[in-house]
Amino acid sequence: MKAAIHKPKILIVDDNSENLFVLEKILKKLDADIISAGSGNEALSTTLYNEFALIILDVQMPEMNGYEVAEILKDDERTENIPIIFVTAIDRDNAKEIKGYSKGAVDFIFKPLDEFILMSKVRVFLEIYKMKSGLEQLVRERTLELERANAHLSDNNTRLRKIVETTQGLTGCIEISSFGPKLLEEFASHMTASGGSLYFVEEEGLRLLHCLDPGHAPDYLSFPLDEFSILRQVMESGKPSLVDDVAKNDTIKSSGWGGYLDGSLLVFPILGTSRKVSGVLTLHSKTQPPFTEQDKEIGIILASYSCETMRAVEAFEALQKSERQYRTLFEKTNDAIFIAERATGRYTDANKAALDLTGRTLDELKQMTTRDITSKDADNLLAAISESCEVRELGRVTYYRPDGTCRIAKLSSVPLNTKYVIGIARDITHDLEVEKQLRQAYKMEAIGTLAGGIAHDFNNILFPIIGYTEMLQQDIPENSPFRDSLDKIYSGGMRAKDLVKQILTFSRQRSGKLKLMKMQPIIKEALKLIRSTIPTTIEIKQDINTDCGEVKADPTQIHQIVMNLATNAYHAMETTGGEMNVNLKQIQLSNQDVLSLDIKPGLYACLTIADTGTGMNKDLIEKIFDPFFTTKKKGKGTGMGLSVVHGIVKSMEGSIRVDSMPGKGTQFYVYLPIFKKFYKEQPVQKNSPIKKGNEQILLVDDEKDIVTMEKHMLERLGYQVVSSTNSIEALEIFRADPDKFDMVITDMAMPNMPGDKLSAQLIKINPDIPILLCTGFSEAVSKEKAAALGIKGFLMKPIVMKDFADKIREVLEKNLK
Repeated sequence: MKAAIHKPKILIVDDNSENLFVLEKILKKLDADIISAGSGNEALSTTLYNEFALIILDVQMPEMNGYEVAEILKDDERTENIPIIFVTAIDRDNAKEIKGYSKGAVDFIFKPLDEFILMSKVRVFLEIYKMKSGLEQLVRERTLELERANAHLSDNNTRLRKIVETTQGLTGCIEISSFGPKLLEEFASHMTASGGSLYFVEEEGLRLLHCLDPGHAPDYLSFPLDEFSILRQVMESGKPSLVDDVAKNDTIKSSGWGGYLDGSLLVFPILGTSRKVSGVLTLHSKTQPPFTEQDKEIGIILASYSCETMRAVEAFEALQKSERQYRTLFEKTNDAIFIAERATGRYTDANKAALDLTGRTLDELKQMTTRDITSKDADNLLAAISESCEVRELGRVTYYRPDGTCRIAKLSSVPLNTKYVIGIARDITHDLEVEKQLRQAYKMEAIGTLAGGIAHDFNNILFPIIGYTEMLQQDIPENSPFRDSLDKIYSGGMRAKDLVKQILTFSRQRSGKLKLMKMQPIIKEALKLIRSTIPTTIEIKQDINTDCGEVKADPTQIHQIVMNLATNAYHAMETTGGEMNVNLKQIQLSNQDVLSLDIKPGLYACLTIADTGTGMNKDLIEKIFDPFFTTKKKGKGTGMGLSVVHGIVKSMEGSIRVDSMPGKGTQFYVYLPIFKKFYKEQPVQKNSPIKKGNEQILLVDDEKDIVTMEKHMLERLGYQVVSSTNSIEALEIFRADPDKFDMVITDMAMPNMPGDKLSAQLIKINPDIPILLCTGFSEAVSKEKAAALGIKGFLMKPIVMKDFADKIREVLEKNLK
């Protein structure tokens, strides 16, 4: 009989009694008990004594808000599964909704309450509760039925267990001489028999193996048995026979002792292999009650346990189990397993991992030997396998696949027998690739650090050259004979500045202003430029997907990537001509796809630039991203192009991959993450005159030439300058009269006290002092780090006068605001 399901309960929680009244009035229309609580603590107490289908919880409450109540409820195993609907008067806010859902909410309702929405949502959860309660009730009923069935089954199991315990004793018998007496005695014990015998079938007749009452059964019964013999009837039918009263049954004839002419009788066939009768077991009882059908059934079970059958079944099951375990291990392991002939190395079996490793089907592999799919030293490998007498490490082996690729594995051999050997190969191709990438990363990092250090020193050298040249250009007349020389010095300085910028880009210590942008226009513009500079023997084909999403990048650097890769493609086809294919598309990279790319899974813009030129071998591919490495003739290349591209791509959290084979051309794949968030672009400012001022500035740099040049430049711009080449001295100058200075301009890398430390001390003395930090090397500090320290401006050396003047005014005016 099904138990009644109680009405569901709803708990409503709000510190405002009017809100509770409104909620209760609406919810009374439902077939549910409504319980209210005026605070979080009261709500928690109420849940101790009630089971609720739903909790409607106000977010804004004194002492304990709705989020805190929900968090406590979800931490309690008694209440963790109660659905919670938050009620709030606050406008819809994604952040607050996310917080609510993180605390365990299943829904939100916003005030003022909409009765229709409230009732619709509550009805859903009440229906879920009723269905859940109904299911729980059904489970309880089914559990009760199962318990009853289990009790009945337990009784049967008790009887069967006793039979099993009996038969377990038979399994210890390994000879017929011990098996016969044991089997017959166990039969007699279960049937309470007073006599009995066990005959085994031989070619000429039945031989007595054991008798419970010796001398009362003949030792041998020759074939053919008497027509009315009970033993003959059982052997011919293959079925047991029960005679409840021998004296009243005239269809059988005793096969032996005259004492068997009364009482009850049971006869069982003992079935051997192929279900043939291999023996006959008889039991005799002279006492009341006689044997029953239940005795017969128990006897049938016992009769099935002959020594031969038992051993055969157990051996077969053990063999099957061993086979299943072996096959599971063989098929499921990640290691490739081969079975091969010792003498020839011909494969006879292999698991799925081995087929994946070799790229072949099992039928294909069975037609091959180790020579067909492994490296050139296969003869040595075969010799090692054929001589293997124990587990042996054979080292790295290269497996060549039909698609032209290869996999590298670590191979071990395990002798199976004198004819066959097991080979176990662990694919280490990916591990070796990761190891190579790690070595490359360490090398690039070391070279990048060296390049950054060189750039720092070079910037400090360039700064006064460019600065003094600018000031001389302003001082001399336009028709001066020195004008052209100064212009060339300035131009050379700016080219050197660009070279330093490339070095810093390679070492990923400098990048331009990043913005959300479409790559398509820049790629097309770069290709127009390339088209105008390369011969017509090279055809450019482009497939630029207009739907490809936006990337966060510096447009100049995207242009630089395209120009460098396209120029490389041109040089590869310079003498032979050919075809350059440029492709841009949007792709989704999975966890598997990014294993060798060192980037996160996600949506990427994939730029492909391919050529049909000379191609490269594996050794060249491993070096092409190294700085200063080039295959071009002396004077035709710096070796910085691809290393700069590599640095740019890595700084944008992207990846670059190259595929190439000698004579087959080269394909470069650039992957840049696509951004869906929109950034507001800054308006492009038009050229404006150099800004000047008259403020008092404290200038600090440990390079005397730079201090002198900067002081002249600042004074030329109208500023009053106090300079120092010692940061400790500069700190004392400022400490002596902090109100004297309107601004501090300091270098970063200085002995005793670097610029960031000096800035921190200056800000402690005067928190409002605007500081402009200049550096030729930004590894130690970036624009963001400087801002976090309270530094108002940040510039990378070398600095041209206009940029210097603009940044000073920007910092001073921002500070005034």
